[in-house]
Amino acid sequence: MRSLLLLASLVAYAAATGRPLGNRLAELVHQDPLNEEKIDKMLSLIDDAEEMNLSHPGNGMTALHALVDKHDRPDYVRKYVEKGSQVNAVDAFGRTPLIIAAQNGHEKCVQLLLDAGAVVDQPNNTGTTPIMIAVENGHEEV
Repeated sequence: MRSLLLLASLVAYAAATGRPLGNRLAELVHQDPLNEEKIDKMLSLIDDAEEMNLSHPGNGMTALHALVDKHDRPDYVRKYVEKGSQVNAVDAFGRTPLIIAAQNGHEKCVQLLLDAGAVVDQPNNTGTTPIMIAVENGHEEV
């Protein structure tokens, strides 16, 4: 019953705001703590990669960007990639999910993104690569 209520509330949100579930997913991911039940339900509702890769109109972040920015959760990175998240999507600052994961020292997420085809030397808008950012932030192990 709880799942049905959750599902109904997510669909109602999308209908009331005119915003796709992909945008709501990015917002939920950025919450601390991570609301896994809602995210799992939303992932089950998103049926195409286009919606999965919607970006925030202000900062250009996708749900995958938001995930690796706030959480070291390789299990969710895997789910997002399997659902069609673009591992080389860039935000308004030219950052890829790999750059953000490297900056935060999320070693397992970095490895999953690389395994999924993330470009290891793709620079951000200032010309800084993921490896450079990891070192600058004290994450040499990445």
